[in-house]
Amino acid sequence: MEGAGVLLRSGTFFLMRNDFSKKPAWPKTELELSGLDPEALEFMKAAERRRALEGAGLDPKKYDF
Repeated sequence: MEGAGVLLRSGTFFLMRNDFSKKPAWPKTELELSGLDPEALEFMKAAERRRALEGAGLDPKKYDF
């Protein structure tokens, strides 16, 4: 059995796959885990980039763009 279903109270049915043993193709960076796109950050002005990093709870001094 590849997946198991979950029925929520509202009647919505979700199919969950058991792929927990597979590792991702590459590990995500701290930026990606925070929901930020590293490539997009490169094109931002320094003040915009600082606000985006601070908004994500990251230290802007830690990153060199």
